Amino acid sequence: MENHGKYGEMIYTHSGDSLFVNLFIPSKLRWTAENRVITQQNNFPTKAQTELIVEFPLDKPGAKAITKSGTNNGAKTFSIFIRKPGWLKGRMPKVSVNGVQIRPILNDFSYIELRRDWHSGDRIMVQLPMKDRLVNLPDHSDWVSIMHGPIVLAAKSDTMAMIKPIGDGGRFDHIASGPLRPLEKAPILLISDHTELTNALLPVTGKDSVNNHPLLFTMPSLIWQNKDKNMVLEPFSQIHDSRYIVYWPVARPGDAPKRQASLAAADKEVLRMAMKTVDQITPGEQQPEVDHLMTSQNAFGGVFKNKHWRAASQGYFAYTLKMMPEVQYLRIGYYGKDNKADDMVVDAANKDPNKVVDFDIFINDKKIANVKRPKEKEKGFFSIDYPIAKTLKRGNSIEVKFVANKGCTTARIFDVRLVK
Repeated sequence: MENHGKYGEMIYTHSGDSLFVNLFIPSKLRWTAENRVITQQNNFPTKAQTELIVEFPLDKPGAKAITKSGTNNGAKTFSIFIRKPGWLKGRMPKVSVNGVQIRPILNDFSYIELRRDWHSGDRIMVQLPMKDRLVNLPDHSDWVSIMHGPIVLAAKSDTMAMIKPIGDGGRFDHIASGPLRPLEKAPILLISDHTELTNALLPVTGKDSVNNHPLLFTMPSLIWQNKDKNMVLEPFSQIHDSRYIVYWPVARPGDAPKRQASLAAADKEVLRMAMKTVDQITPGEQQPEVDHLMTSQNAFGGVFKNKHWRAASQGYFAYTLKMMPEVQYLRIGYYGKDNKADDMVVDAANKDPNKVVDFDIFINDKKIANVKRPKEKEKGFFSIDYPIAKTLKRGNSIEVKFVANKGCTTARIFDVRLVK
């Protein structure tokens, strides 16, 4: 959320008298020391181009410019570097100065250099055609988002049974309410190569589009389900008052039925766990830890395989969770890799990787387990259930505490939940 307030700092930078154009945002740069004003104007991304106007406001017509830069009958010799974005379609953007196309030089840092004698009033036009691409989730699972240039595209799904779609100033009013839709109903994209999207996005044209808006697309050749083939993609930033799809499940051609079945199974497991779970916390995430009154000493957290975790080295961390009489187990989520002996060693936070994993789990200050290493020989993420005695179920809440023994560390804890 902070990025938008910082864009203005980086639209332009300089090195000596060379100017760097980093962002394509309508703006005006007044560079007093060099007697330059650079005006950038565009309607990006609706129109994939930007224009730069160079001016020397203090120079009189026909007078020689006296600045740090070289002079030549009122001209100033310097370089303007324009960023070549990674989302550009093609190797080089088309650039023209005063209507004449030029051949810019691309440096090793993906900036094109325009070095010449500049006159006040010179206009630079940069064409920025945008390529279409699929972007994987950080964990490289079979989900993708669709991007047109730097623009994330999304599709409206439905507006039924939406509760309070407009947020206000309440504590959690930024969170959408209403019934969730099952994953198995999500449109599945048929993709052979997760990086290619050549010619798959079709611009929406004709009377049904908004003035033939260049950022509206369909992708009937990619969507497996017939009922969804005409879904319209549009910039995610323009969608409101509607459910929407940003991340799409993908499958190779021929594997869509199997993918849909796996989504249905995932739905079933989520519902099963939701019905069994009385309270749950994701360690390492700020808001859940605040909500569960975390206390700690020498604790630290991080993200591993796109999942948050927390651990402690010669210290502890504790949470307060809601309790009900029907709770049977404390379920703890761990991670194991290839069944190696150091599965549970905490090294992601640059703590001492040689410390032995040896910690105790307490409920209301009563030790319920000592963990040196989970007994399960598991790969990847897995959970262990620890039975809770009846005497510990009294009251409406309990404290769950993870304490590293002397000279030792806890495991990375990825999930803590009370289950029926």
